[in-house]
Amino acid sequence: LKEVHVALLDALANGVTVSAAAVQLHLSRRTANRRLAEIRDLLSVGTNAEAVSLWIKQRHNQTKI
Repeated sequence: LKEVHVALLDALANGVTVSAAAVQLHLSRRTANRRLAEIRDLLSVGTNAEAVSLWIKQRHNQTKI
């Protein structure tokens, strides 16, 4: 994942809306949605919620090491 993907997933995992995350990351809402589509493809999931859930699980597993 690219840095912008990670930042977007982190924001969503912290409960921020897509619109608010876009503002925080200095992206347009349209660009944020395109990045989310890229993330869904990369993670092989169908929804943003699935992507965030998978992201949280991966982050949690990394902190256990």
